Amino acid sequence: MDENKTINEELETEMEEQVEDIDTGAVVDAEDALSYEELADAYNKAQSRANEMTEMAQRLQAEFDNYRKRNLDTLRRTREDATLSVLNEILPLTDVIAQALTMITDENVRKGVEMISTEITKVLAKHGIEEIDAQGKAFDPRFHEAIMQVPAKSEEEVDTVNQVFQKGYKMGERVIRCAKVIINK
Repeated sequence: MDENKTINEELETEMEEQVEDIDTGAVVDAEDALSYEELADAYNKAQSRANEMTEMAQRLQAEFDNYRKRNLDTLRRTREDATLSVLNEILPLTDVIAQALTMITDENVRKGVEMISTEITKVLAKHGIEEIDAQGKAFDPRFHEAIMQVPAKSEEEVDTVNQVFQKGYKMGERVIRCAKVIINK
């Protein structure tokens, strides 16, 4: 771009000098003077080069923007995958805590374990992890894994979740673990 600017400046200077010579009535040596066609040709070449450089700069800018977006997307996915890796190791703890809550008879111990469960749920929510709501819902193989079937009590209950055997979790629409359910058939 600097090269084009320099060429344009030189041409403008040359043209200004010739115009001054003509205005002042100075005699211009025919060999030194550029013809109008030569000046127009040089100007068109410089303009063409400037346009090429502008287009190249725009393409480079677009490529850089795409590169930046790809890197941000890759970083987001990597961070999400790392988070999921750790959270997948924590999810079995939620199952153990839920099982422990069913066995605890001492009310003070139960409250302590419920507090731990609440804190784990907060950590999961902080990372965008939410429990898949399954109980009584229509069976959806994207979110539920049927491990057993039981006879439905009514026609409306057919293909609905009768009981959640193991909670499922998702991050946005991405399923981390399907809910293991017993369905009505």
